[in-house]
Amino acid sequence: MELLAAAIPLAILAFAIEGVPHIEWSALLVVIVAYQGLAATAFAVWAQVTVLRSLPAITTNLTLMMIPLVGVVASALIVGEQITPVLMTALVLIFAGVSLNLFGDLRGAQPPTNPAQ
Repeated sequence: MELLAAAIPLAILAFAIEGVPHIEWSALLVVIVAYQGLAATAFAVWAQVTVLRSLPAITTNLTLMMIPLVGVVASALIVGEQITPVLMTALVLIFAGVSLNLFGDLRGAQPPTNPAQ
């Protein structure tokens, strides 16, 4: 539902700025669109929600912050996007924040030791 809510205003904006697109439909294009709609979007959102339900809210939030980090690193490796010092600083801070939170959760999940026993 969220994707539909986002797609409608974005489609209107795209038509207003770019005009009506010329699409050359083919069997391959239909397969690609179906894959993106079903597997790459719907399945990925379902899997994400299923996994993140078992995590605390702050862990979920910080873990989702890793998505741009992975995207930027992948774009640097795959298409050669340049990582500036400011961008590198931001990536390091995001990674550090997520790591500290996750390690804190692991540490808090361990049962406390009772030296009196």
